[in-house]
Amino acid sequence: MNLILNPYDFVQLRSNPGAAAKCAVVEILDGKVVGQLVYHEFAHLGDFYVDPAYQKMGIGTKLLNRMEQIVPEYFTFPSTDASKSFFLKRGLMKLNGLEVFRKEK
Repeated sequence: MNLILNPYDFVQLRSNPGAAAKCAVVEILDGKVVGQLVYHEFAHLGDFYVDPAYQKMGIGTKLLNRMEQIVPEYFTFPSTDASKSFFLKRGLMKLNGLEVFRKEK
């Protein structure tokens, strides 16, 4: 497993996170991107994805741990029940009335 920090260079991401992206953490196994996490402007953490074939292997935790070393405070909009559960287990708080989760120092 290789965990790489890829600041400002998204060619290796094999995706298009947009002009507001600041940095990304990518997990590569056997030459294939199996997980990614992108930090955007305004403390927004998005584009968090782990290939279903590689889920429940600690890759998401590894990606988020590395990103939190760079960005200790952020918010995110989890889109699935699994991602909501993941962020709640990580100690993020759901803001009242919104499907927004926030990490504070």
